[in-house]
Amino acid sequence: MNRIAGWYFAAVALLAAGVFSANAEVLVPTRATWKYFKGTTPPSSPDPTAWRTPEFADGSWDSGVATFFYGDPFTGTELNDMQNAYSSVFLRREFSLANPADVESLTLTAACDDGFICWINGREAMRFNVPDGEVPYNGFASGTVSPDPAVFNDYPIPDPRSLLVSGRNVIAVQLLNANLGSSDIVWEATLFSKEDTQPPVIASQTPSPGAGIRDLAAIEVVFSEPVSGVD
Repeated sequence: MNRIAGWYFAAVALLAAGVFSANAEVLVPTRATWKYFKGTTPPSSPDPTAWRTPEFADGSWDSGVATFFYGDPFTGTELNDMQNAYSSVFLRREFSLANPADVESLTLTAACDDGFICWINGREAMRFNVPDGEVPYNGFASGTVSPDPAVFNDYPIPDPRSLLVSGRNVIAVQLLNANLGSSDIVWEATLFSKEDTQPPVIASQTPSPGAGIRDLAAIEVVFSEPVSGVD
């Protein structure tokens, strides 16, 4: 096993150990099968953003096992026609979630060279080393990354409950190279959630405890998080 491949498998093992020690739910594992589209043309037309929505029909896309790469000796899906030909790869993967309201945190842990934008159910969740705004199919990352080969980094996703739905969800990724002649590209990732196991508590109430009230018309109780079924 060469040095780079040895780093890869060691990193995946350490990543898995960290995930399970945190009692997290793995929504998308490493070595997962993704639907993918090579960015020689827009991934969807006439709406170039439709590909990242759950409703998009990706049946004509290819399927491949991560890692997606060229230029480094990984195992997975080799993009051996990418160099000097196209700068983006578009990826989609479904995952299921029973109770999105219970999700306390959502983290994408990815090894990426050079940049990416991630959407969940059509809404942007995270971007790394990519310019602001819409990036076309023939756009580029903001620059090369270091170290090379890429290492796994955690990308916590803000406000995950606003992105997730009960049942079927779709994560979509636009992977970008820094330039057409780049010597390599890498994408491997896992998505995991951590549940909120703490019950809600009363944040405030009106009238306040012990207050003297002549005529009580209503009681207002504010909890530390949204609740239902309160009697």
